[in-house]
Amino acid sequence: MLQAAHCLSPIVASACSTADDIGIPMRTALVLSHNTAKISLKRELYDELGIQANDLPHQSAAKFVANSTQVIHKLAQVFPASLHHFTLREWLRLADQDFAHQCKLATLPPHYMLDAIGQGMIDGCCVGEPWNSVGATKQISKVVCRSQDVIPSIADKVLAVTSEWATQHSESHQALIRALMKAQRDLAQPKNSTVAYQLLQQFGIINPERDPALGSATLQQDVEALILQIHQQNMQPKATDFDWILSQLKAWLHADLDSSKFQDYSLQCIDLACYQEVLSSLN
Repeated sequence: MLQAAHCLSPIVASACSTADDIGIPMRTALVLSHNTAKISLKRELYDELGIQANDLPHQSAAKFVANSTQVIHKLAQVFPASLHHFTLREWLRLADQDFAHQCKLATLPPHYMLDAIGQGMIDGCCVGEPWNSVGATKQISKVVCRSQDVIPSIADKVLAVTSEWATQHSESHQALIRALMKAQRDLAQPKNSTVAYQLLQQFGIINPERDPALGSATLQQDVEALILQIHQQNMQPKATDFDWILSQLKAWLHADLDSSKFQDYSLQCIDLACYQEVLSSLN
């Protein structure tokens, strides 16, 4: 049985370090995307705080935190062990470290973020596309900053496999990585971005019939540009990425981790030999 998943990178780090309390080691031989999420705030709050499009992250964070001493604002993430969570915390920390630790975050699925903002359940979120662009198009929210303006460029989504399965089925693992790397190379070609966008529509991920705002030409341009941006990057998994992720798990999720073991944990998270072998066969 295939034991692989499109997975948030901090979940792999949690598994390898046993911070998830489950103890099933996982690893990745391929990055699927780096952090491209953005922080968006409710349009009325964005304007009320006097945030400007050219504000640096520490400036927008300072405005948000200063106002939060008078009114409690609710922010949401997609999952506790995620770069979205870490981005929000690090953004808030630019203004006030104590507030960054004390601020409570809601957890919502990405496709529900805009509804939650519109219904007044939350005042902002960190989420990936197309939701930030859709929120701006529908005048529900405005983008405050990109995650890469707050945290390093880090592996966000990865192909995760259980270490046991990868060891027992090395040929199947390599075949899976090879197929995905070929797809990534195709998606890195500008001539294929429109076809990729059409696939998103075909599978109902972007559904203009359900929401007319999802049919805008501007949104299509933004998403196609993002598809190219994601797949033109180096998809080799890096131990340094997971070292940083482990430090975030310890800082913000209070994971009981020994910092002196971060390097060992990080090396367990990646299968560099598999990546290099497949890359060599493709070249």
